[in-house]
Amino acid sequence: MYAQFALALPLRAESFMENPAAVSLVWTFNSILIVMFQTIITNKIIRRIKPMNSLALGTFFIGLGISSLYFANHFLILVICGMIFIMGEMILMPTIDITITRLGSAELIGTYFGLANFVFGLGEGIGNFSGSRLLNVGIQTYLPWITYFSVAVFVSIVIVLFKRDNQVQKQPS
Repeated sequence: MYAQFALALPLRAESFMENPAAVSLVWTFNSILIVMFQTIITNKIIRRIKPMNSLALGTFFIGLGISSLYFANHFLILVICGMIFIMGEMILMPTIDITITRLGSAELIGTYFGLANFVFGLGEGIGNFSGSRLLNVGIQTYLPWITYFSVAVFVSIVIVLFKRDNQVQKQPS
C-alpha cells in the first residue's frame, strides 16, 4: 500500500492537469508537513496508543489517501489526498520501528530489521507490479481506488485482530 501513492499520484494528475509536472509540488508540501508535524504526531498519537493500533490507523490513513485520489479533479484535492496519506505515513513508519524493536531480542535486532527491510522491499515490488496492473484497468474507473481502500481496511482489521500479541502491546516506560 505504501508504495502505491508514488505510482498513482502522477498518473492521476496526468489525467486532468494541463501541467502534470506540477504534481512535484505535492511531494514538496508533504515533506514540509512531515518536518512540521512528525514530532507532534509522535507525541500526541503514537505514544498514547498501542503499537498495533497505530499500525492499523496508519495503514487506514494510507489507504484512504490513495483511494481518495479517485475524487481528485483539481490540484488542491491532490494536496488533500497527499495530506491524508502523509498522516498515515507519519503514524505508520515510526511504529514499524517500535514494533520491530519490541519483537526482537537484543542479540537479533539487526536480523529483525534486515528481515523487515527485505519484506518491505518485496512488498514494494509486488505492490508496484500489481498496482500498475490495477491502474491499467483505468485511472478514471473506480476499481483501482476501491481496491486500494478495501485492501487498507482489510489489513487494518487484520492488524487489530492480531494485536492480542502482548509482546507487541507493551508501552515504553
